[in-house]
Amino acid sequence: MAVRAKAAFLGLFVLALAAARLVVAMRFAVSLSDPIELAYSGLSVSMPEGNGWRSSKSWDYSRGEITLLGTFAPGVLKATALVKCSYIFPAEIVDVEKRFERRRLAVDGKIVEEGQIESESAVVDWARMNQADGYNYIFGSAELPDYRRIEIEVQESAGDVDLAERVFKAVASNLSVTDNPLLESGAEMIAKMKDAGLAEKIENHNRRNLFFIRDSRMRSDIIGFTTDVLIDTGRTKEMNIEAMGLYYTRGVSPHEEMTSFQSDNRFDRFRWKTELVAGPQAPRAPGGGARERTRVEVVLGDSGILDVTKIGSSPGDSSVIGGSSEPNRYHTSGASAPDVLIEQLLARMIEDGLEETLVDMITPYGSIVPTHISQIRSESMAGLPASGVRDAAARRPQADLRRNPWGLGAGAEDAAYMVKLTPLDGRGFFKYVYLDDQSRICRISSTLLFNRTEPEEAAKRFPERADLILQDEKLRQYLMDEMI
Repeated sequence: MAVRAKAAFLGLFVLALAAARLVVAMRFAVSLSDPIELAYSGLSVSMPEGNGWRSSKSWDYSRGEITLLGTFAPGVLKATALVKCSYIFPAEIVDVEKRFERRRLAVDGKIVEEGQIESESAVVDWARMNQADGYNYIFGSAELPDYRRIEIEVQESAGDVDLAERVFKAVASNLSVTDNPLLESGAEMIAKMKDAGLAEKIENHNRRNLFFIRDSRMRSDIIGFTTDVLIDTGRTKEMNIEAMGLYYTRGVSPHEEMTSFQSDNRFDRFRWKTELVAGPQAPRAPGGGARERTRVEVVLGDSGILDVTKIGSSPGDSSVIGGSSEPNRYHTSGASAPDVLIEQLLARMIEDGLEETLVDMITPYGSIVPTHISQIRSESMAGLPASGVRDAAARRPQADLRRNPWGLGAGAEDAAYMVKLTPLDGRGFFKYVYLDDQSRICRISSTLLFNRTEPEEAAKRFPERADLILQDEKLRQYLMDEMI
């Protein structure tokens, strides 16, 4: 009897031990979701799910980041672990050790281990840190094609370092990176632009654009104007392409933005200066307070590296570090182009018959923003920006529809092409650009409306800037004086 009792007790002990091991195994087992794709990037990430894990099923665009987030909460209490994946672009040129040191300082930790995880798609460099508050923290970084990067973070607060390591390894080992055909088509299109040269597209060695600016909520009110001049100064000069621009609004929030751009014929090298002036004296007026100034200089050299130097407060561009006179450095891809050349780029797209493409647009503020560009066909009438356009088009004479197939109002009568530009920065912002039959921009529609106008009309509306509107040389001299 005693022997049977002992055997039964031993059997219960073995079962309990097996059950405990099963619980531990379930706790440490890392089940991954199906790959979660980031649109237009070629990147997919699988996140932990089940066994206490809850993870995002889509990428989140917020606070200037593109992220996936998962949390581990095995009971009813708060989460004890989290995993975060961040897609980084543009990827600043910083070596791995400096990246680790920056993160160590950010989390107030001490690096206790470093390593590398290599998969078919990526090589992830990682560092494990002990934080001052007792948390385990693992940070990893992997370079992706076209100078993108992914960062993986796992943080654990219950002293369970094995859990943190298993989750980090599972996510890092299952990254999926595929080709990005749209970015490849963008690179091919820009290569054709470079081979043809900018000078070929500048008629009479001088091209001038002038637009009225309206607030989309108050379409009848003109709040400002923007003008730019693009010049071919002659191919005997090394930097033969020059552009200058002035963006000017008045009213409650007066604003003036001045730009100066110099480039070689292939725009392989350029120097781009931008000065933003805001405040009670922009435009200038007797008396009033001091104006706020922000200056940005963007330089692209032969190496394809973009140097961005910024002094002053940020104009709302979270990717540019404000208040610093030290340059930040970024690689540029074959699909990179400065947005001062947007008209030439869209003309090339139309000429090549591309329905859609992806371009890394370089802004005058020094950020690089992947931008999806697609042609909108008039016969589909899909995705039009204004309500009532379809009905308005139906009422217009057929001859007018052939000239302006979208039935748009003033400023777009000569539109032959319509293109949608969507920056992939998570803000949800997009704009429509209308071009005439010579592929010249005649209207831009977004939160602000830009309608092409004549210099005489603009000079009447803005007599305080009439000399700059009517005379290119005075505009050039004004910009040179203001941007010293």
